[in-house]
Amino acid sequence: MTRSLLALCSTCSLLLLLAGCNKAPEPQKTSEAQLIPVRFLTDWYPQPEHGGFYNALVRGYYKEAGLDVTIEPGGPNIYPTQRVPVGAVWFRYLVKKFNYQNVKEIPATFTIANFLHDPRYIQQIFVTSEPFFVEQSGGAKPKILLIKDTGYQIYRVFFTTRSYLEKNPEIVRKFVAASVRGWRDYIQDPSAANAEIAKRNPEMNVERMKFSWNALKEGGFVYGSDSSGALVGKFDPQRWNENYQILRSLGVITKDIDPSRGYTLEFTKGL
Repeated sequence: MTRSLLALCSTCSLLLLLAGCNKAPEPQKTSEAQLIPVRFLTDWYPQPEHGGFYNALVRGYYKEAGLDVTIEPGGPNIYPTQRVPVGAVWFRYLVKKFNYQNVKEIPATFTIANFLHDPRYIQQIFVTSEPFFVEQSGGAKPKILLIKDTGYQIYRVFFTTRSYLEKNPEIVRKFVAASVRGWRDYIQDPSAANAEIAKRNPEMNVERMKFSWNALKEGGFVYGSDSSGALVGKFDPQRWNENYQILRSLGVITKDIDPSRGYTLEFTKGL
């Protein structure tokens, strides 16, 4: 039986909000001491999958926008999404769509050991990461199944609370613009950001980061279908509506709602 890696990455653009301070000062020309502090929590240790944010940081894009951004790393026991209701939704979707029988879902172990030793094993991954270790182990090149190809095309986003957004729209606007700029440039030249990532996470060697960056670029996971970068940070309302219909059919969303209330296009105008 061919072993497969089920990749969590989908063709997506990165957007939305942030977590940070509670009150924005009046708009003004900012010196180094007057920069507005913003804390940004990632979903894992520093890695190329966060490259656009580190690129905006080290190239000074956040500071140019008047922001003093601190990027705080996540990890196996630190998940930003713990602050919002989540579940193992994509797996439920696959079981229903393909009418799977006699399948068992087990907790992530953050290793490929079981995959390498069990030919019946299918593992969730990031296409930018785990395949590197499979190939490094000397195993055959794995078959990768992108979730987006099943029709479940979720976005990977960054987010904040509605209250923070309403109180600090200009901070959000500046953070989004600088982050989008960072991501567009990162896909063209990752050198500065990757140097910072390696400094913060010594496990990220040059070969591994090059693999991840190439996967991001070649898979269109940042630029999407437009190689100019014009789609970075953009949302497709139809895609959001399709995702809403899937969640509604699974019973994850239990009543009819307007899916457009879950996101905003306000902060990407003109980008």
